[in-house]
Amino acid sequence: MGVDQQPSSNGILQARPRHLYGSRNHRHEVSDAEQVQQSLEVLLHGVFEAFLVSAAAIIIAMAITLVEKLLISSLYKAIEAVAQRLDAIFEAGSSSEYLERLVRAAEDTAS
Repeated sequence: MGVDQQPSSNGILQARPRHLYGSRNHRHEVSDAEQVQQSLEVLLHGVFEAFLVSAAAIIIAMAITLVEKLLISSLYKAIEAVAQRLDAIFEAGSSSEYLERLVRAAEDTAS
C-alpha cells in the first residue's frame, strides 16, 4: 500500500468489524484463497496494532505513576523539613521564654 493509498483511521475502524463479521459469515465458503489470506493479514495486523497500543498505554501509565510517586516522595520530604524547622523554632522559643520567666521570678523574689 503506497503512502497516498493509506486508509484513514476512520476507514480502518470501520473495516476491522467488517472483516471480522465477514470471516464469521463465510467460514465454510472459501472461494478465493488469496482473498482469505489478505483478510487474515488485515485481521492479524489489527491485532498487532492493538497489542502495540495496549503495551504503549501500559508503559506510559507506569512512567506517569513513577513520576507521581517520586514527586509525592519529594513533597513529603519537603513537608517533613518544614515541620522540623517549625518544631525547632518553637522549641527554641519556648526554652527562652521559660528562662525569661525564671529570671523574672527570681528577680521578683529577690526584691
